[in-house]
Amino acid sequence: MPLRALVDGVDIVAPVVSDLAWSRICSDARGKRSEIRMVCCGALGRPRVSSSGLRHFYHRPGVGRCEWAAESVPHLSAKASIAVAASSLGFRVETEAVGDGWRADVLVSDGPKKIVFEVQYSRQGVEDYDERSERYARDGANVCWLVRHSDALAKWVGVVAPFDAFGLAVGDGASLSVDTSGLGGSVGMGSRLRPIDTFVTAYLSDRLRRVATFVQLLEPDAVVRFFATRCGWCQSPCHMYYVDAHWLASCSCFPIRDVRGPRHDGTAAWLEFDSDVMRVARSFADSVQGLRLGVVVSSYGGYMFTCPTCSRLYRGRDYLRDVLNYARTHFPVVAEVPVRLERMVRERSLLRSEYSVLHWCEVS
Repeated sequence: MPLRALVDGVDIVAPVVSDLAWSRICSDARGKRSEIRMVCCGALGRPRVSSSGLRHFYHRPGVGRCEWAAESVPHLSAKASIAVAASSLGFRVETEAVGDGWRADVLVSDGPKKIVFEVQYSRQGVEDYDERSERYARDGANVCWLVRHSDALAKWVGVVAPFDAFGLAVGDGASLSVDTSGLGGSVGMGSRLRPIDTFVTAYLSDRLRRVATFVQLLEPDAVVRFFATRCGWCQSPCHMYYVDAHWLASCSCFPIRDVRGPRHDGTAAWLEFDSDVMRVARSFADSVQGLRLGVVVSSYGGYMFTCPTCSRLYRGRDYLRDVLNYARTHFPVVAEVPVRLERMVRERSLLRSEYSVLHWCEVS
């Protein structure tokens, strides 16, 4: 369902035209008083409104083969929302815009300023993000990626990435929202979800700025929470834990709990593997019948959980980070014990209570 077509030679983006103009386009098409050509292949087309209310164009039957690839309804809806929001701000909008070696979901421009919005609903490798972004840059366009699967972009979390990227979340009815903290959810900072049109308005109005937030452990009281899982190697049941602690962000744009991710020196600091936390967790696990906690051992690059049955390391650290973050909202807590992190708060020389977290901040 392409959103764009040439109506009597005039480039029309269906979602952004007025109700009166769209009604006239449909009426003229039914009365055969206009010619509609598809931008993708030049074939004859017709206007239509989907069952979800999305205005678009489609190829007339029997016009031959076209290489335009079908898109999902959420993808099309996201493109339409971006186009409408950008148009309302006075930007020139093109959907399915074509350049030298690239095709953009939505291209918005204001004089020499050009911004490409790409809705990446499916998985894509980081090399693809790099290559496609470079193609846009060669033509003078900045790119803003809205990505549903952000795992491939984990390398850019907490550093200055060569492109802008924000997480996508799927809601009821396949509606999509944007995490305006960028990829903040990937470092345990939590998400700030906004409707796509709200995000686009803030982004194009320069109300979203990339900042390095100073984050400090607020208080020593924390809780070790145990949950049940299975070994990824032998599938034996076992238990793991995560730590809930309270942090203070200097930008105060959103609350932060148990930040995971790069410190200012680029290394990872995990509360789960602090010596005081490990001591309390081991002692508590030994005292509770049926709580099978894998031994925490030192591995290359830091500590890691092991399986209490086969003694193998629990996959990679990136995988473990994802599991612990997922467990917070999806796995029931089977046991918990308080822990004091006074040493981490007191001994600033350890650099374990401070982080510099790069994220996007909403500016009013």
